[in-house]
Order: sequence, then C-alpha cells, then structure tokens
Amino acid sequence: MCKTLLFGAVLLAMAACVEDPIVVPVEPQITGPGAPMSQTAQAECAEKSGTVVLGMGGPVCATPTPDAGKICKKASDCSGSCMAETMTCSKVTPQFGCYEVVMEDGQTAGLCVD
Repeated sequence: MCKTLLFGAVLLAMAACVEDPIVVPVEPQITGPGAPMSQTAQAECAEKSGTVVLGMGGPVCATPTPDAGKICKKASDCSGSCMAETMTCSKVTPQFGCYEVVMEDGQTAGLCVD
C-alpha cells in the first residue's frame, strides 16, 4: 500500500511539472466577398499577365484574352465577350462596367458587371 501511495504521489508531482501549452494568437483570415487578394493569388495573376482589378465582390484577376481585337459576329467567336460597339473580342476577361455585347444569336444586349 505504501508503494501505491508513493507511486500516486510521484504521478501528482510529475503532473504538476507539466507546463501549460503556449498559445499563439492567430489573426483572423478574411475570406469571401470583399476579402483582399492573397499575395500568392496576386503572383499567379501577374504570371498570367493579368491585372488585379476591383469589382463589387472584391479583387479579381483580369487576364488578357488570346483573341483580343478579333472580329466577331456572335458570343462563341470570343473567349471573352464579343463587344457590340466594335464587333471585336474583348481585350480582358472579366471586364467590368456597363457595355453592350453580342449574344450567340447575333442580337445585342446591355450588360453591367460589378
């Protein structure tokens, strides 16, 4: 019985010597609409020759389209948008603001992108 009490006392003494874990505060990460673009995302955007632009949902990467300035007659002629004013493919995607685009059926439609 004495050995059991001694063993219990040793365990209690050892438990008392264990230090509390170190808690390092972590700053909250802002995610979702309106969140700043990470440095990694900014670097990836630059690698694609893109430009970080601000929309209502926050920053996005606007990248050049491979068919910028090409003549178009319908939406599928372009990787971005077929711009009604010039009948050419948009220079970047996504494109923000209000403008008219040519739809797949050749009709024009007003479009506003925030």
